[in-house]
Amino acid sequence: MKKEKKKRSETILNIAGGNIGVLIENDKEFDNHFMISNDISYFTESEPEEIEKEYFKWEEKKNYNIHMICTMDTFEFMSKTLIMFDRIYVYRFLEHVSRTNVLYFIYLISRVLKHGGLLDIIVPNYRTLAQRILDEKVYDANFEKEDILTTTELLNDKEDPHCSIWTKDRIEKFLTLEERFKIENINESFNFDGRNIYIRALLRRL
Repeated sequence: MKKEKKKRSETILNIAGGNIGVLIENDKEFDNHFMISNDISYFTESEPEEIEKEYFKWEEKKNYNIHMICTMDTFEFMSKTLIMFDRIYVYRFLEHVSRTNVLYFIYLISRVLKHGGLLDIIVPNYRTLAQRILDEKVYDANFEKEDILTTTELLNDKEDPHCSIWTKDRIEKFLTLEERFKIENINESFNFDGRNIYIRALLRRL
């Protein structure tokens, strides 16, 4: 008789990842996970006290899925939570963190990510965006369409602006600066939401 592969029981923090929460829930590899999606833009939420109460209940058995929504500011949530995570997803959020707060944000992630845990980041590749500007032909018929993409990924709207610049070298510098993380893989031409302008970095907590 073939021995059934044991499925992982993991705690997952999904920071402003939107639909990534659905993708994780549908992944059979995560059949016993406790996931928190943290984004101030959600309509519904659970109170932090309720989240931690449910976490400690789940921790006793680890034999079911639970997905909770938290709309608390990400910095505040990570500075206060007692939960330690096996995985943290930061998809298209790090560029919204101001340059002056980047190192503090990285510290907070290291605070709540278990040693050996995985950090999965997707950010716009500013080298790619810079090359788009250098190569653009402003009188081409498709200029307006291409410019919307370039301008959005460089700046975004004033209500939620992009505040820090990311390249492969910057990820390596800032994420390993204080020796809390090691780089496992960096894809400088990652296709996400149909756009081939992103970097995806996988890092392991030391």
